[in-house]
Amino acid sequence: MPVQRLKIICSGLVQAVGFRYFVKTTAHALGLAGFVENLDTGDVLIEAQGTPEQLQALLVRIEKGNGYSRIDHLVRYPLPVDPHAHNFEIRYDF
Repeated sequence: MPVQRLKIICSGLVQAVGFRYFVKTTAHALGLAGFVENLDTGDVLIEAQGTPEQLQALLVRIEKGNGYSRIDHLVRYPLPVDPHAHNFEIRYDF
């Protein structure tokens, strides 16, 4: 199965509600590589890499949310595959 990479921008109630941790644990369970981070705009950025089926499962789960988050708008962009991506992490502002 071919590997794909997506850039996903999530807008809504997605900061200060455990959303990044939810995305990370969901991505780990699905076997995805990439990262999730907060943006200064109040949105959350996700870059996820895996099979089309894994990525679709991630999209379904993040749209449903963790019970505290709310997705108002979700934008997806295809990205080139990163051959060095092997795990999924939360990126923090320093």
